[in-house]
Amino acid sequence: MFETFERTRTYDIGHSPTRKVPTTATTFIRLAKMEESGVLGSDDVDGSMEMNEESSDSSDSDESNNRYDEEIQNLQESVTANPFQYDGHISLIKALRLSGDLDATRKARECMSEIFPLTEELWLEWINDEKPLASLPAQRNYMESLLQKAVKDYQSVRVWIEYCQVAMDGIQSANGIDNVRKLYEKAVTAVGLHLTEGSSVWDSYREFEMEILQSYQQLHGIENAGTSLQRIEEQIARVEVLFKRQLAVPLFGMEQTMQEYEDWTSNPIPDTVDKAYQKALAKLEKCMPLEDALSKALKPKLAEYRDYIALEMKDGDPARVQCIYERAIKDNCLDPSLWIEYTEYLDKKLKVASVALPVHERATRNCPWVGKLWVNYIKAMEKENREPSDVKVVFQKALTCGFSSGSAYTELWLTYSDYMKRQITSWDTDEGKIKDLRETFENAVNYMDHYFGTDGDKLSLLRRYWAAIEAKYLNNLRKAQEIWDSVMKIHGKETHMWLEYTHFLRLHGDLVSCRRVFQRAVQTTVDDTEKLCGAFVCFEREEGTFEQLESAIERTENQLKKVENRRQKETEFDASKVAEREQKQERQKQAKLQKNKQNRKLGKQQKLTDESSLKKNAFPKRKLPISTGGKDEPPTKKAKEASRHDGGPADQNKVEAKTDDNFIEDKSLIKRASEDAKDRTVFLSNLLFSVGEKDIEEKFQQCGEIADIRISRNFMGRSKGFAYLEFKDKVSCEKALQQDRALLNGRPVFVSPCLDKEANKQPQFKYALTVDKHTVFVTNIPFDVTKEELEQIFNKVGEIKEIRIVTNRAGKPKGYAYIEYLDETSASGAVLKLDGHTIKERQIFVAISKAPSREEKAKQRTDQNKQPIPGSRGRAKTQLALVPRSIHTHATQQPGTNQQPKQSQTQPGTSESTQPKEAAGKLSNDDFRKLLGK
Repeated sequence: MFETFERTRTYDIGHSPTRKVPTTATTFIRLAKMEESGVLGSDDVDGSMEMNEESSDSSDSDESNNRYDEEIQNLQESVTANPFQYDGHISLIKALRLSGDLDATRKARECMSEIFPLTEELWLEWINDEKPLASLPAQRNYMESLLQKAVKDYQSVRVWIEYCQVAMDGIQSANGIDNVRKLYEKAVTAVGLHLTEGSSVWDSYREFEMEILQSYQQLHGIENAGTSLQRIEEQIARVEVLFKRQLAVPLFGMEQTMQEYEDWTSNPIPDTVDKAYQKALAKLEKCMPLEDALSKALKPKLAEYRDYIALEMKDGDPARVQCIYERAIKDNCLDPSLWIEYTEYLDKKLKVASVALPVHERATRNCPWVGKLWVNYIKAMEKENREPSDVKVVFQKALTCGFSSGSAYTELWLTYSDYMKRQITSWDTDEGKIKDLRETFENAVNYMDHYFGTDGDKLSLLRRYWAAIEAKYLNNLRKAQEIWDSVMKIHGKETHMWLEYTHFLRLHGDLVSCRRVFQRAVQTTVDDTEKLCGAFVCFEREEGTFEQLESAIERTENQLKKVENRRQKETEFDASKVAEREQKQERQKQAKLQKNKQNRKLGKQQKLTDESSLKKNAFPKRKLPISTGGKDEPPTKKAKEASRHDGGPADQNKVEAKTDDNFIEDKSLIKRASEDAKDRTVFLSNLLFSVGEKDIEEKFQQCGEIADIRISRNFMGRSKGFAYLEFKDKVSCEKALQQDRALLNGRPVFVSPCLDKEANKQPQFKYALTVDKHTVFVTNIPFDVTKEELEQIFNKVGEIKEIRIVTNRAGKPKGYAYIEYLDETSASGAVLKLDGHTIKERQIFVAISKAPSREEKAKQRTDQNKQPIPGSRGRAKTQLALVPRSIHTHATQQPGTNQQPKQSQTQPGTSESTQPKEAAGKLSNDDFRKLLGK
């Protein structure tokens, strides 16, 4: 009924007669590789391959094979070192396919599929490579298991069609037709609602059933007529049902399907079919604008998909909502928010655990770094009553995924603790489960303390939960108090925690402990003391005796007085600080005004000097210094400067460069650059004061033709260390920006766009100021390490995008660097594998890059300012020790010890009388004179 054939190709092996050789995927891959390398021509691949042992091309082929083997070995080592390197897996599979090693390629693909879900293209490539071997019985089961796994990663119409076509190869078995039919039913259920591609799987299903119908009709005259007619009628009914089902689904090309149905059937179209068809057609017209928007949009098309999802949710068909979610996931598989929305929709709206669990599993495979997905997965497994061992496996796998914050781990531990608590049906008999629950809480607390300290579980939720379980269900109030005491070691200064602790003890009837806790709290808390003291008094009024109430009132009043005094001192201190800061600002303001006044005065004097010098002849007489009344008073500094500038034409040129006109021009540099040619101007800073226009021109003339160079100068004509460089086109400006931090006369020059400060008040920084998961921060690196050496070390865990060694303004390294990877996985692998690595006998430290906030920097500066300094004023740089070195003792006696200072020893060749002795008491002036005379 269905013919099978052996996939064969004809090759001419050597000079022997032509024979047929079974062609495998390995053969095809080797031929493709040899064709790429030039060993075979296209005629040889299409027709026959002549293999001559004496051919000179064998050496070239061996050299090519060695090159491939070396490349494959390097890729395998890289993937082994970092299994989460997605691009590394892709490159390895590509190289192995070119080498023709099908077994190694299969293993590489299996390894990648265990870690990552594969895309539609990767699965189709794998299936096509395995197809030539599928005819072998030993490989058929492997092919079926491969296809079963392929349709689970993403909902792909093409993969489902390949699955069905491969299944048709085994149709001659006992239940072959039924198996293929069941598989087609799964396919139309999974992807049959895909509006643009779903018709292909429906058409394939109908063609399969029509082929069976034709075979039954051909066998009609051979077999029993009655049995044959019954089979034909049943098959006709089956095909007609397929037509009706397809026409009720809005799909592209459904008008052609209706035309085919009308041509195929001899009966009139039923009204029910026509109504369903018209309804589906109206739905198609409603969805067409959204489909057009999807086809025109660029990836990832997230906004368009969300509009489509909102439309389907409004109509309320869960199957269609699930279909559009699957289409969106296929294009946005790394978007955690989309996975969270999808899984929550299945959990809350659809409420079918058998449908939701596979989606949860796929979500965690695509975005394993998102803690909420793992939490929802564990909850979904509990709803379906999965085995505790399966839940534990998922939980342990979640712990290894590297979440970005400690709160995600806290939520995960709380969810798993909830699950373990609900597994206990009887608190009196389930001793094993109670032991497991206690171990879970203990492991959770130890895990968070070890990896995150107090920052992971900031509110001590795990400890408080554990204490509640011990007190309420296990009647172990002593253990609960121990846990709460550990909580208060962390939150001892927070009033709300003390109040919760006392409420916990009072709830469980331990009034004595509650009173002790109140007494401790009043003495240690620092925030909202009034509220805590009021709660203490209320507690004693309700539960205590007269004496206990009086004692509580006395304690609280004394504590409130201390708090009031402390606050008053803090207020006075703050007021003095504010007054001191205002005075400092006022002094700075006055100093600035005075300086500006002096500058203006000097500018006027300089201008008058320049005008008078221009009126004189080429050789003016030197001015005498102005005397203030002294007989032989030396010339003042200003007079010297004036006489120095009256020397000749060269000096006159210098003076002209310092006129007020040029100073005004310098002030308008920013305005000129921003209004006239800001797109063609770059801002140069960190320049040496000796750098001139010629130096800048020589450095940047390679970028393009320069229109103007404007170095900002002060009123004396000296460079301020920054300049504006204007080009004649924008392309040259972009090239100049690439020269940022290049050396100019031995100092790195900062090149940035020319921006108007008034229009751009916010500072622009091209690197991330928050957590950058693609970048690692490396500290304690040797100062002589180079970028090439760092790249050689860090590219082993992933592909590097950029390496930035931080330097000071003089270009000298500071001992730390930023290394940016192309993906987050490589950065995480660098932290795990290279933290603590040694470079040139120095241990480096690697962490995910996170720039400190302004508050953290201010706190660091405050802490540094609080460091004690020696003496009231510190030690001056010019402070010298005037005691002669010859009378210094060799050791100084430490306070609190019995160690005696060593006596100065007599040097050879000197008399004992010339050596100073500490036992002789104070030395006279004659003794010091003798010592200094030596």
